Amino acid sequence: MCFIVEVKVCFDLYFDYAYAEKLERYMPLLNILVENGWTVKLFPLCFGSLGCIKDDVWKCLRKLSIESYDIKEILKWCSISNLIMANYIWRHRVKKLFSPGE
Repeated sequence: MCFIVEVKVCFDLYFDYAYAEKLERYMPLLNILVENGWTVKLFPLCFGSLGCIKDDVWKCLRKLSIESYDIKEILKWCSISNLIMANYIWRHRVKKLFSPGE
């Protein structure tokens, strides 16, 4: 059994596009593994840069036999981390755009 877990952080409006992109990207690898006798499960986990989490992330993590309490902690941590880093990136982008001398 082979599990492929791919994490994608995107702008919240593009969850469906990001999910489809991950499925498309890994399909050739999945086909090769299946042809060679592997049982393969792909879990694309999509998180929003503004803290949102795609609906099916919970289900994917449950399929990996992760306990509910741990899933809640993982999702909380990922959501908060995305918010912090989006804020950091935005502040530095604005600072760079409006800094004198450039």
